[in-house]
Amino acid sequence: MSEVFISESELLATKELVLKHEYFRRSEGITQIIPKDLSIIEIGSVHAPIKRSFQEKIERFENQLKKLPKSQKDKEETTATFLKRYLQERQSSNIHNKTQKALGGIVEIINDKQQTENNRKKHSLEVAAISKDLSSKLNLTAEESLIAEIASLCHDLGHPPFGHAGQRAMAKKLRNIGVNEYIADDNLHSLQKAKKMGLHDSILETLIYHDGKPIKEVSKKYNKSNLDEEFHKFISDAERPPSIIAQVAAISDDIANDSTDIRDIYKSSGASGSGKTIQQLKESSVLFATMHDKVKQNNKDLTEEHLIEKIIDGIRQEYISDIVGQNKQQHQNTSGITVTFSSEMQKKHDILRSSIRELFKQKSFTKFDNVVDKSIGTIFDAFYNQSDRVINTIDSLQDSILKDKSMILMKNIRNINGNNEQQKELKSKEIVKFVYTNLTDRTCYDLAKTLRQFCREEYSYTDINR
Repeated sequence: MSEVFISESELLATKELVLKHEYFRRSEGITQIIPKDLSIIEIGSVHAPIKRSFQEKIERFENQLKKLPKSQKDKEETTATFLKRYLQERQSSNIHNKTQKALGGIVEIINDKQQTENNRKKHSLEVAAISKDLSSKLNLTAEESLIAEIASLCHDLGHPPFGHAGQRAMAKKLRNIGVNEYIADDNLHSLQKAKKMGLHDSILETLIYHDGKPIKEVSKKYNKSNLDEEFHKFISDAERPPSIIAQVAAISDDIANDSTDIRDIYKSSGASGSGKTIQQLKESSVLFATMHDKVKQNNKDLTEEHLIEKIIDGIRQEYISDIVGQNKQQHQNTSGITVTFSSEMQKKHDILRSSIRELFKQKSFTKFDNVVDKSIGTIFDAFYNQSDRVINTIDSLQDSILKDKSMILMKNIRNINGNNEQQKELKSKEIVKFVYTNLTDRTCYDLAKTLRQFCREEYSYTDINR
């Protein structure tokens, strides 16, 4: 393992700096779940308008609440949280059956929205926690453990609005106009943001192996002509194997992804009908089934939600124990040291992943990609084509910061004359930088909707709300 030339105190200060990054303040969602009914779309922080019939149903139920004994709603409490709490408090009291049923109906609708607790901040913190645990059990030094932890916190800094779905949508637009899609790569943007923060080279080098292998091996699109010299010196060395630190961060992300997907798949098994119940998860994964039986044996009276969390935690610990066992075995055999699962655990992991990924191809999940394609596509086309109508649209924006940055983007693009390959790439870079740096899920969705309202006849995208 290469020596780390940065002190523990410096790394602790770096960790604090990273945690103050805007990425962690936004805490947007990473779920791909959308209910079949599409009564309400919940994509990260995006809330699409509720259909009229659904709104009337909510109002009818809420009228029933007026007949109930008074209860104080806390200032910070959302309506959804208040109604759930109120129902729980009143379940044992002598409320009229019709009113109790109506109140239960509200909670059912709230659950139908498939709100998720999974978000980017939570995911990054979870990856960092797994890295820290794994580093300790692999006997890494305090400095090496902190580098893995910081790299884990930074691994998704480059995500655009809507995460990987946003990246896919942007890459699609770039391919359509013949521009190299490396511009939209989230790993590259993570590196750029980490570099801009002044993070140490040891952290940048770990970030290069975000997917467990060098960026150059993940995508062959990087070369000296489209990367600045400092980045190229990192990325061009495809022969350099990833350090133990980089491998720890990469496999921790893989483990955390299983946790996120299991939660989402289970939560979508009710109203949307596109997920899996606990029984179905047991039937599709030996690993899940084994851990389920182990948890149930020691915890007889768990709610399903608590049971799922216990199973997820058990699977995580099973993964870590397996990795540590593999590492010890490699040391005994004096072979090349890698942070990996045993062949048996890898098979179990692959079965679990494939059973989950298969579900993401269903229609109720792909609706998410359609909404994202329309949002990203509308913004890209509007700015790339430099329509005068876009200027009028920008003038109508209420957010002064977004308005200023949109105007700067339009000015920068209009200063790029011509339409050859180099100029196409320069214009595309400006738009990608604007979207990746300035837009959240919410503002991306809203800006696209506003652009469609003002420029409807100029773009082929239909209104999201249709």
